[in-house]
Amino acid sequence: MLVIETFRGSERESVHRVLAAHCDTDGRLIHESEPGAGSWRFFLRSAAKPFQAAPAVAEGVIDTLGLTSQHLAVACSSHDGSERYTRLVREILESAGLDEAALQTGSDGQGTPIQHQCSGNHALGLAWAAVRGWPTASYCVAENPVQQGMNAAVAQAVGAEVMIAPDNCGMSTHQMTLSNAATAFARLASPEADTFLEGLGTVAAAMRRHPELIRPRGQIDAELMATDPQLVAKVGAEAALGIGHSDLGGIALRVLDGGTRAWGPAGSAVAAEWFSTDSTGLEQPALLDAHGRPIGHTAARWE
Repeated sequence: MLVIETFRGSERESVHRVLAAHCDTDGRLIHESEPGAGSWRFFLRSAAKPFQAAPAVAEGVIDTLGLTSQHLAVACSSHDGSERYTRLVREILESAGLDEAALQTGSDGQGTPIQHQCSGNHALGLAWAAVRGWPTASYCVAENPVQQGMNAAVAQAVGAEVMIAPDNCGMSTHQMTLSNAATAFARLASPEADTFLEGLGTVAAAMRRHPELIRPRGQIDAELMATDPQLVAKVGAEAALGIGHSDLGGIALRVLDGGTRAWGPAGSAVAAEWFSTDSTGLEQPALLDAHGRPIGHTAARWE
């Protein structure tokens, strides 16, 4: 069993339980954090973005519109709304003859729709629709080819049927087992990624090349990719995380209570245990008071 403990001073204050599974590209379970963890179902949330991006890549949208690996990386990101991300999102839209008004992300508290953490994901979906001549005004509607294509790509990467539900930003989210998700991330990181889902290898290369565009540095997925070039990683809301290794398969984890402060220690712990990954610097993040002074820490413990 994997737990993440928060200490105030030297006294334990809180405990987060983590479920995790490790699978190969064929879906064979290699490890699980405790018996039955691999069969636990969860929503992939934003960890689905690399798989959602693949069909647009496969159909040549990036090349047709003269976009770069940076634009593809931001299409897979959950960003902080700052200018370096919104500039790239705006360039995706402009390349397709669209502007910010086309985005239907709503607000996540970071500002305007283009500042929404999922705006890159939406922008690539819109660009795909524009290139194919599909309706852009309804790109978030379930019957739109954008949604159908993205959902089919996630299911193909997973290699299993997934349940579809609405995500907070208007896109779809996908429920599956941890083993299913671990298999998908094993395939994403594999040198043979395109044999599982066309376009997936190009997506993985962009993520590895630009980890700071997937998430700001200091976040677990960005730090894992910066630590080891064989890794590809992406977080999802409610404290989900997928990690793929080019040779060693894939990992999916979920902090059961959705506590995102456990992301860093949990991701670091499973990557070290099952991939022998070096330190990410997030193994024991400090607990700070209102003045920024350290008063405790958070750390992983295997039972």
